[in-house]
Amino acid sequence: MKEKIQIRRLIKEDKEKYLKLKDINKDLFEKRLKQTKDYLDETFVAILDENIVGEVTLRKDSGRYFLINEEIPEIQDLYVKEEFRNKGIGTKLIKFCTNEACIYSDKLLIGVNISNINAINLYIKNDFNFFSKIVSLEKEKIIEENENIVYNEDLAFFLIKDLTI
Repeated sequence: MKEKIQIRRLIKEDKEKYLKLKDINKDLFEKRLKQTKDYLDETFVAILDENIVGEVTLRKDSGRYFLINEEIPEIQDLYVKEEFRNKGIGTKLIKFCTNEACIYSDKLLIGVNISNINAINLYIKNDFNFFSKIVSLEKEKIIEENENIVYNEDLAFFLIKDLTI
């Protein structure tokens, strides 16, 4: 029997369950709740048997420096508890964000650490295509070909999805 996953917006009553999702402090919960309430960013949660097993934040305008004059929404902080991975929950969260984003944009952006092969494969499976070269998030710059770099958690790829298809 397949278990039913519900995806919905983060609400105030989620606080205790949300704090158990991963190492999240109360301040981050309050920030995400306020941003969702103010419609700046929206955080959605995946519910299974009344427990929060995943989350994702949809930023209405990524504000990335390499997107000059474009307001493209961005998926951020996609997370599924380890014991619930490979059950379609990440895909459901992505599809939920895709449906939300297509209301006000024809594209959707997502960033991923260059070493996170599982996430990169998930995004490609969900029709995202590579959009950028390697980006240094800390320095806010695209790494040029032949540029010497030292690997760290700061390096990311960005992928984009065409929502008109």
